[in-house]
Amino acid sequence: MQWLLDHFVLYIEQGFIFVANALIASLGSFLGVISGLLPSMPGQPSIPGAITTAMRVAYEAGDVGWLLAYIATFFALMAGVYLVMIPLRWIKAAE
Repeated sequence: MQWLLDHFVLYIEQGFIFVANALIASLGSFLGVISGLLPSMPGQPSIPGAITTAMRVAYEAGDVGWLLAYIATFFALMAGVYLVMIPLRWIKAAE
């Protein structure tokens, strides 16, 4: 009797797994059909000439790479401070 009950439960489990796999496969097929109906992506937008000229003048006026590096370093250090302050506040070691 136990053998029959074990096999019955096994068949029920396999049936649920089969249904779950079929639902996931049908969802994937449905999403494939929907994505096939979507229009294709357009090309990149063109940048107006005035903006291109302004960017070239700003680039030629001076190198700003060092400024961007300092700003990125500042924000990285501040993020590190805040990440350290969170556990310290939890244990009431910092205000």
